[in-house]
Amino acid sequence: MHRMAGFLFLFFSISISAHAKSVRILSWNVFMLPKPIKFSLQVTRTHRIVEKLRTLPHEVVVLQEAFDRHFRSHIKKDLKDVYPHMYYLGKENLVYPFMSSGVFVLSKLPFKALDYVFFDWCGTADCYASKGAVGLEFKNFQLFATHLQSEERFSLSRFHQTNQIMDLMRTHEENGIPQILVGDLNIDGRSSEFEETINRMDMIPLALASENQSTFGHKNECYKTDGDKFEWLDHILFRDQGEAIAFTEMKSLDFTFERKGKRCALSDHLPVETSVSFASQEFQRPLL
Repeated sequence: MHRMAGFLFLFFSISISAHAKSVRILSWNVFMLPKPIKFSLQVTRTHRIVEKLRTLPHEVVVLQEAFDRHFRSHIKKDLKDVYPHMYYLGKENLVYPFMSSGVFVLSKLPFKALDYVFFDWCGTADCYASKGAVGLEFKNFQLFATHLQSEERFSLSRFHQTNQIMDLMRTHEENGIPQILVGDLNIDGRSSEFEETINRMDMIPLALASENQSTFGHKNECYKTDGDKFEWLDHILFRDQGEAIAFTEMKSLDFTFERKGKRCALSDHLPVETSVSFASQEFQRPLL
């Protein structure tokens, strides 16, 4: 796949037919670590996030850090009429049984689960979770949802984790079926690590078109967050696999709520969104 040397943020667009169908995708790290690991207004934010998700136009929502069981329970119960198709990448952790992968996919469209991996490499606090990636197949594309190792110093762990994702994607790749990778990659989109990663994975990134060029590190008056610098960690990457597809520009969204006269962030990450259109109206194979 041709790539301009040194150009990190490709915006990919192919001319498509007037009858193309589109899917809106949102990726959001919701910062739902349970107490006593974090105290971040989890109960209040759970209800506010559920309210926000109910109003969103996106057909597919990929959540990360949906660790808290009560949060997931509310999502499943309160949003099943909006997102009838859900998948949580669950795996019990012997140290902290409630710290599974945190990757939770909500969809208005039907899909089937292809496969999943749990990462073999991790560092420090991330080893208390069970991070991994899951592949889902929709009518005309495959979506892979993940949350990679945190902290800049653990680039070697992310290297091995992305290799596991590559193996997963290659196992299920099909000619003409685009593959989309969505999630908090914990790699700044302006870094050399990001350029190396997308080249090694043979994937095309979407440029962040928002005025705000970071998705993490914003200060919050209402609860404590860990960010000490602005970073663009949340990404949507794709491999076209020979299919004519077009993406709108990826944008970050600022979701907030009011509490005690303060404007509070719904999470320590800003969600990112895009819309993808397909030249073929439908991938003619039933989902089993």
